[in-house]
Amino acid sequence: MSELPIPEFFDAKKAETVWRTPYEERAGQAREWARQRGLQPASADATVARLLLVDEQNTFSIPGFELFVGGRNGRAAVEDTVRLCEFIYRNLAKITHITATMDTHRAMQIFHAVFFVNEAGEHPAPYTDIRAAELLSGVWKFNPVIADELGVAPEYGQQMADRKSTRLNSSHVALSRMPSSA
Repeated sequence: MSELPIPEFFDAKKAETVWRTPYEERAGQAREWARQRGLQPASADATVARLLLVDEQNTFSIPGFELFVGGRNGRAAVEDTVRLCEFIYRNLAKITHITATMDTHRAMQIFHAVFFVNEAGEHPAPYTDIRAAELLSGVWKFNPVIADELGVAPEYGQQMADRKSTRLNSSHVALSRMPSSA
C-alpha cells in the first residue's frame, strides 16, 4: 500500500502544546478515516513492522518544559514531533505496533541537585557542571543525608561520585546537574 494522507483532524500547530484530547470524537474520526482507506486491524498484518519511539515525552518535546530540546533553531523537538506524527499517519497501513519508551529517574540520582552539597549545605543550581577536581577538592561533595535512602554509606556515595566525574572528565565531559523533571 502506498503512503496514506495526513488526516484532517491532525493539527501540527498543537505539537508544541499540551491539550485535552476529545477521545470519543477522535476515535470516531479515526475509525471513519481507516474505513475510507480500507485499513485492516494491525492484528491482520502478515508482516510485523514495529516502530520504537525513544523518550518522546513532554519533558523533552514541549517548549518551556524542563529539558526541552530546542536545537539550533529553538524548535527542533517540536519539528521532530510533527515529522514523527506525519510519518506514522502516512505509514499506518505498514506499522503493526508502536512502542514508546519514557525516560524516568529516581529523585536522588547523581545529576539531581539533592545528590551534592557544598560546605554551606547548598545544592548546585540547574545546569551546573561539576568537574572531578571540584569533587576531589571538596567544592562539591556527596550529600550524606541521602545515603540511607540510597542504601549506601556516605563514604561510598562520595567514592561513587568521584569515580563517575573522573570517568566523564577523562572524556572531556563534566557531570551536569540537570533540573528536576518528571
